Parts: sequence; C-alpha cells; structure tokens
Amino acid sequence: MSKDIFYYSVLLCFFLSVQVSAQELVPKVKVYESFDEIEPLFHRQNDTLYVINFWATWCKPCIAEIPELNELDQHYADVTVLGVNYDGESGEALAAQVEKLGVEFHTLARDPAAELGVARPAVLPTTYILDPEGIVRHTLIGPQTLESLAEALGR
Repeated sequence: MSKDIFYYSVLLCFFLSVQVSAQELVPKVKVYESFDEIEPLFHRQNDTLYVINFWATWCKPCIAEIPELNELDQHYADVTVLGVNYDGESGEALAAQVEKLGVEFHTLARDPAAELGVARPAVLPTTYILDPEGIVRHTLIGPQTLESLAEALGR
C-alpha cells in the first residue's frame, strides 16, 4: 500500500512540474511602442491588407467588436489587424487592458494617425482599412462585425 502511495506521489509531482497553463500555450499579443516598428510591414511585396482599429476601455461598442476583430485576424491569412488604444496607454497598463479585454491581435501603443495621413478619430470605434502599400482605402465608423469588415476588405 505504501508503495502505491509513493508511486502516485511521484506521478503527481511529475504532472504538477510539467503542467503548462493554457495561457502559456497561447502566443503573447505583441504591443508595438511606435509606428516605426510596424512601418516595414507596409513595404513587403505581398497582398496583405491592414485593419487598424482604434478602441478604448470606456467604449462599450469598441469592447463588443473585439471578438469580431480577433476572428477577422485569425480567419484571413492575408489580413493583419492592429489595434490602437485611443487613450494612449503603454507598457504594463496597455498589456493589462489587452489581456482583460481578450484582444488577440497586435496593438500599437502610440496613435499612428499622423503617419497614416488621417486625422485622429473623433468617434470610437473607428477602423481604417489599408491596402498592401499602407494607403488608407476605407474608414469605418462605429462597431463592425466580421461580415461588415469582410465586405470592406472585398471578401
């Protein structure tokens, strides 16, 4: 009997030592501190379309559309979704917001509106659709669904 307890104890210790949480298996969402970090994405020779979405934690429609943006980012291999925290959070504060809201797409810590040649959004959520060269082709105001995003992307 004591031999069985010993073996079960050893097995239990083994399983506890190699246990990996689901969160550790999921790749971390990249938070870019500046537009300069993502600008090279726009100079690739490919057909990637970019969806840049401005959101805030106090914006209920922004929060409601995050699952739609997550699905868009995962569903289309030639689409890259980038989020922008409208309030300008960065570092640990931004990482905590991204995790709390379940954001699964990469996020910019700094507003890229000037680099994109557009005005800072006056209404949230606002989503910009960029072509492979980084030129803004569509501006979507208000909450979006996977279907409305796909339509704006020509899908």
